[in-house]
Amino acid sequence: MNQVKSLNPLRSLIVVMGVSGCGKSYLAAKLSAELNFDFIEADDFHSDSAKKTMAANIAITDEVRQCWFELICQHLKSNEDKNIVLAFSGLKYKHRQALRTLLFNIKFIWLDGDPEVIKHRIAKRKNHFVSADFLSGQLKAMELPFESETDTFRLDIDNEIAVTLTQCLQRIDVKHNISKS
Repeated sequence: MNQVKSLNPLRSLIVVMGVSGCGKSYLAAKLSAELNFDFIEADDFHSDSAKKTMAANIAITDEVRQCWFELICQHLKSNEDKNIVLAFSGLKYKHRQALRTLLFNIKFIWLDGDPEVIKHRIAKRKNHFVSADFLSGQLKAMELPFESETDTFRLDIDNEIAVTLTQCLQRIDVKHNISKS
């Protein structure tokens, strides 16, 4: 008897998440190049006003954050026919849940590590609207992934970025978009 496999028509969305300075944009860009996926930088959807607020080390309001998030979702919905790597903070559980409702096979890569390492990385980067002083607020706002968020895995960013990228590629099976144990 011939068995016919049904193909899953959904595309992959890999969300590289974490607080500012954890390396999500860099890793997401490298990952998208390695996988030949489209790359989306969530920071590009912030208004100039929101960027100025954050540059002044003031957290954006939930209302501003929600408008930003809705713009990202609209963009993703208009690109559901593509494989995408998204650099996105993922600080709020409700936002991670909303991304799960989109028509993608989704995987979250949570970049986490020593706050001092992250602070040092922020201090070294140039031409970004967020300073190292902004980090403490982000660490407080971060709603850590629950055990039930089985589509999420943590990567320790205390390693060099090349090591983190290798670990990421080893853990992701893009074809089925599941984590390898």
